Amino acid sequence: MTLNIPSDYAQVGIQFRRTGDPDPWYITYGILIPEGSPEPHQIAQELKNFWHDHAGGKIPADTIISGVQLRIGFDAGDPLTLFYPFSTAGSGSGTTLPQNCAVLISKQTVRPGRTGKGRIFWPTIAEGDVNGLGQIDNGARESFQSDMDDVFEVHRDGELGYGPYPMYLLHNKGVPGGDSPTEITGLQVAPVIATQRRRLR
Repeated sequence: MTLNIPSDYAQVGIQFRRTGDPDPWYITYGILIPEGSPEPHQIAQELKNFWHDHAGGKIPADTIISGVQLRIGFDAGDPLTLFYPFSTAGSGSGTTLPQNCAVLISKQTVRPGRTGKGRIFWPTIAEGDVNGLGQIDNGARESFQSDMDDVFEVHRDGELGYGPYPMYLLHNKGVPGGDSPTEITGLQVAPVIATQRRRLR
């Protein structure tokens, strides 16, 4: 099915690359681009800064934010896809789990049912923060949650004259319940990690 990206909205893909891993990984979500926002290249720069400044400690030093992709919607025609490369390293330290082990972050909305929820997979977490059952240490989870709260709030409210770019859940065209974007009300870190079978094959 085709993702519905109306005019004034965009799908964001934050691209990460890690030393020794040939494949990039992404976190994706929708945003509203308010009237009067800057050009796409500046929006991409601001979004990269939002993630680095508020979650850079969860990105290992051997990992970079390597780019931001924007798929910008229009009233007619396909979305315009733009990619802006970066090379901004994280500030995290310590040994992390393999990249197929990810922190699961839920995109919360007021829309009921499965179409009202989305997910972000964040595949860098310290080995010592997870037990043998995949449960995240309470302190580590609270730290992750604080960083995700900061990322969400700076998207919603803007920062130092930059933004805002409120986060939205985008839907496939024709999905039951309507395919208009749904505003995200928060990001919730799950207590147990998730796995991505497509990673490290």
